[in-house]
Amino acid sequence: ESGPHRDRKSIPDTDRSGRVPWPFRLRSGYSSSAVFGQALDSACRGPLIMSNVFIGKALLDLAKIAAKCSPVVTEPCKNRIYGFFPSSLLTNMIMTSGLFNATFMPLVGAVVDHTSYRRAVGLFSTYLLVIMNGLLFFIRQEIWLYMVLVQMLGGFAYLMHAVVSLAYLPELTPDRKKLAGFTADFNILQYLGSFSFIAVVTLVSQAMVYDNLATVRLSQIIVVTNTTLLMGSAW
Repeated sequence: ESGPHRDRKSIPDTDRSGRVPWPFRLRSGYSSSAVFGQALDSACRGPLIMSNVFIGKALLDLAKIAAKCSPVVTEPCKNRIYGFFPSSLLTNMIMTSGLFNATFMPLVGAVVDHTSYRRAVGLFSTYLLVIMNGLLFFIRQEIWLYMVLVQMLGGFAYLMHAVVSLAYLPELTPDRKKLAGFTADFNILQYLGSFSFIAVVTLVSQAMVYDNLATVRLSQIIVVTNTTLLMGSAW
């Protein structure tokens, strides 16, 4: 099995392993395949998070259009769609997702901590992330409400994946200083991934004069490719 996401008893001692390959080698120096997998996973999480910037703006605009309002007008839309104002869409999505996550995330945590299916949950959440983000490529006006549901399910898949991935951190090494170095490197990789993703999507969309929907499709192509290659390799 490759990557970090194996049964907890099978993770090797990091002191007996080689170096993390470039560009995932930062300050930590020594690593097992578990640490290298965590590095890949961390680099992938940045674009997954930042894609919400483009998706959220596009969904707001689609909700305004569905409510017979112009998305380019700065004044709040006074019309309702499905009982709420378009400006409340993201708030309602966060509230609904929060209730859903509060209900089911303890079950995920129980499976991760008390069963042998931790890696299986990680693989499942990876597949779910690829599928949900792939579906968002097809965002358009006629199915905007379905895209809202897909986006919320994708958020749940991300949290599920984060729960599993972070559960492996304490087992990477018994050395607290080394673990702190690993964690710092993982955060650096995540933020580098976020910055690179935002820079590429912004520059390309500006150069090609993309509208919001085209920008979302561009971002999802990058996210799905990145998730498939990096997160797939990690798990």
